[in-house]
Amino acid sequence: MTGQQRQKPLSGKVIGISISDSPDLQRLGFSTVHQKRVLIEISRHLLAQGASVAYGGDLRPGGFTLDLVEMVKAYNEQATERAEKILNFLAWPLHLETTVKWKAQHKNEVSIQIIPLPQDLKQSPFNIDEKSYLEPNSAVNRYVWARCLTAMREQMAERIDARIILGGKVTDYKGAFPGIAEEAALAITYHKPLFVLGAFGGCAKAVGESLLKENPEILTQVYQTFHSQEYGDMIEFYNQQSSQGKPHKVIDYPAFVETFINAGFKGLNNGLTESENQRLFETEDLDEMVYLILKGMLIANTQSTVDAS
Repeated sequence: MTGQQRQKPLSGKVIGISISDSPDLQRLGFSTVHQKRVLIEISRHLLAQGASVAYGGDLRPGGFTLDLVEMVKAYNEQATERAEKILNFLAWPLHLETTVKWKAQHKNEVSIQIIPLPQDLKQSPFNIDEKSYLEPNSAVNRYVWARCLTAMREQMAERIDARIILGGKVTDYKGAFPGIAEEAALAITYHKPLFVLGAFGGCAKAVGESLLKENPEILTQVYQTFHSQEYGDMIEFYNQQSSQGKPHKVIDYPAFVETFINAGFKGLNNGLTESENQRLFETEDLDEMVYLILKGMLIANTQSTVDAS
């Protein structure tokens, strides 16, 4: 059998997965276990098609990254060909907490992609020491964290070939926007296929509602600042820095949501029809989720190959 014959449909493709605990799980009759099962099954099928999985998250015990690591280990024990490593994107200062021991233990399953501190934050007036961990315990420090998380998400958006989102926090995060929503908006901005699963509620559900032009309350500054005065203080400082020439736009929720409204389910660039995207958004059936994602991936991949030729 030739190398070309062994080529899998998604070989060389990198699929970003955005997932974190949804506050709606219990209300919807689910638990974190259900979310993890969906994550593992979707990832396993992507690996079987030759893709690699990318995740932008920390390495805390019990976190989703470690579930992916264990899945890749199990996959490699059973498959005839080893899966591609997980690409784990880590923003500054999160990567400072990753130990040499951890890297050595998981070197066969994970490739850590370290995203450095933005250059302007090393200079006056911030003078951040990139070798020292920074706690997000003030408006200035939260600003630094937001900048670093956005830098990580932008570089990840450039690297990946598609993005899948499910669940997700809607408050108590450290970025400029709720993380899964920011990653979804970047996928649209970078013209990367986006798959939105809304069954578990949370931030992904709010993104889907925005795609349906429903203007969810969650994605408003009033809602966000009501639930966190610290976040409100960070926004004020963040926008002040933007007005003084820092290399970023202001945090503007109406403009942010407009990204989703303008795209709609027609504009997700993911190989699925509008009705199929709405079905993916609504379904609670794991088999249907996997089927629709793989169908869209294969169609989008074929289209991109034709466009490139």
